[in-house]
Amino acid sequence: PQVWLSAPSDDERASACLFGLPAVVEQSADDENVGELLRAWRPEGGENFVIYAGQTGALQTRHCETLFRSLAAFLDRTGMIGGLRLVEDEEDLHYFDRRQVCDVRVEQSGLFSSVLDVGRWVRAGEELGQVYDSFTGKVRMRITAPVAGLLAGLRRQPLFCEGNLVARILAPAAALRSGGAV
Repeated sequence: PQVWLSAPSDDERASACLFGLPAVVEQSADDENVGELLRAWRPEGGENFVIYAGQTGALQTRHCETLFRSLAAFLDRTGMIGGLRLVEDEEDLHYFDRRQVCDVRVEQSGLFSSVLDVGRWVRAGEELGQVYDSFTGKVRMRITAPVAGLLAGLRRQPLFCEGNLVARILAPAAALRSGGAV
């Protein structure tokens, strides 16, 4: 799970830290990925957040637990509820902007398989998973991380077509400057 902010104020940045999630991603207000609801709420004032926590239509219990704990921590830290502490060990918070989001797409159709967990750090060149031939079961290609960073998304539905997104990595600025290695 990650908190995404659209053209945030300093107050929104500070509040995003209160969730205790490992990543905050900033994007400009005119980014095509900013939802219409967020655009509609902006003029009404207050703070605006989008929380990404898994894939639509697929229950990921680990993400649900992380999200529930972070929401409870946010409500406690903002004073909306009191005395509830569910976030035990917070991870170090890292800020990313939209330019640091690295989408990993496949070059061939097939079946994708990975043993990695979302939320872990990967090295540039580390194997993210394999693409298998749908008919023979043989490995067609190995997908590797183009940059070092936080594995923020990983495809759960195995069947895909050429060009589909299979992973998303949030790359620290140092990884982008050094060509991927940190």
